Amino acid sequence: GMVWYVPIMTFPMICGLALDYGIFSLTRTSEYRKKGFTDEAAAIKSNYRINKTIAAAGVIMFAAFSGLIISGEDVLNEVGFCLCISVLLDTFVVVPLLLPALMSLTSRIKIGETNTLTWWPAKLDEGVREEDDMTEDCFTDDFHVESPPLGPQGHPPSPPPGLYYQTSPP
Repeated sequence: GMVWYVPIMTFPMICGLALDYGIFSLTRTSEYRKKGFTDEAAAIKSNYRINKTIAAAGVIMFAAFSGLIISGEDVLNEVGFCLCISVLLDTFVVVPLLLPALMSLTSRIKIGETNTLTWWPAKLDEGVREEDDMTEDCFTDDFHVESPPLGPQGHPPSPPPGLYYQTSPP
């Protein structure tokens, strides 16, 4: 059997881990929603973008918690087992599958004329992109930074004084 206080000990840790991945995913979804994507498109695009990061973090956490399983203490074995199973479920089932599905379903249920069950602000209707626009953006890199124009000697120009650093002592 299981020691009676193992579920009490592991439940707060499991909730913290689940909230961490969920907040990471929903923050990315919110960023795409603010860029003008619909609820469903934002959920799909953010899920596409962060799955590798969440999977890597989940595997690292699994490796860390599996060290408890090889311990000689029965309580630590039980805690390690509970944490390993919960991390794997959260990493490979809840965040990549259930969370986007739930976001997609709740965005279709209307409350009044403009609000849905998602927690996004209702005033995002101007310029909202359709799902068709999302598919071509899924495979492009949003984080491309163009290099600054080079100066006469092939080096970037120096910033104007006072913009990035103080020119005179305080």
